[in-house]
Amino acid sequence: MTDAPTVRRPLIAAVFGAILPGSGHLYLRLWKRAAAWLLLAAAVSVATLPADPLGGPATASDVLGVLAGAAVAAVSAVDAYRLARSDAAATPTAASAVGSPVVDCPACGRPLDPELRFCSWCTTEFERFRVTGERDG
Repeated sequence: MTDAPTVRRPLIAAVFGAILPGSGHLYLRLWKRAAAWLLLAAAVSVATLPADPLGGPATASDVLGVLAGAAVAAVSAVDAYRLARSDAAATPTAASAVGSPVVDCPACGRPLDPELRFCSWCTTEFERFRVTGERDG
């Protein structure tokens, strides 16, 4: 049995990366890159910790620390989104992955399921189409 390629959704990877830097990369199964983002987020957190976290009002350095952490999360989210998007563009569709030709519906132009006798998108009925989309017969 052949495993069909899994397409990861870019938006989900970006949301994960925004919540916790590196988690979007874990979703994409990019282990080393996820570890690098997690280490960077931890390093920024440690570097920007206030001297006395329980005392006094927030200072400018505390605000800069929060902004630095947010910047790391934002860049991690953008990186995960771009990687997932490029991966989705490079991954073949399930139909082309197993070797069957992709045929487009002549009415709506969307890909057809070769086992059906109608378009599942626009419900146009047909007999058989060649790979070019012309009717047999």
